[in-house]
Amino acid sequence: MPREAFLLAFTAAWIHGSSNVFLGRRRDPEAAMAMMLAAGVVAFAPVAVFAWHVRASALPYIAAEVVWAARHEAARMLEDVLARRTRALFLDARASLEAAPRVAALLAGELGRDEAWQADQVARFKTLSERYLVKNG
Repeated sequence: MPREAFLLAFTAAWIHGSSNVFLGRRRDPEAAMAMMLAAGVVAFAPVAVFAWHVRASALPYIAAEVVWAARHEAARMLEDVLARRTRALFLDARASLEAAPRVAALLAGELGRDEAWQADQVARFKTLSERYLVKNG
């Protein structure tokens, strides 16, 4: 198990156990839960902003959605799938760019396109996605 996954699971278990102890001793558990949620947001939002790195594999889409978009929603370009159908480009431009070659291969298989078409689609999508990437510094 990767170290990050272990730490995440351990932290979640600790927070869950602590909240049960905390809530068990309160007269108004709903108010206590609201306070705990607010404190959690204040405590963990800065950590998430600076330490959370989303990978392409974390995008919540499956290959079947690419196939469905090609077969039933008239998706004909990589941009159709990653920007218009799944909205992945707008959710995480960097992750969608990482996923682009795999999505292009799936789409090419459905549309009967060759590898040159795939490379062209990935290049076009890269140009488009650069407008949505957050620059550091």
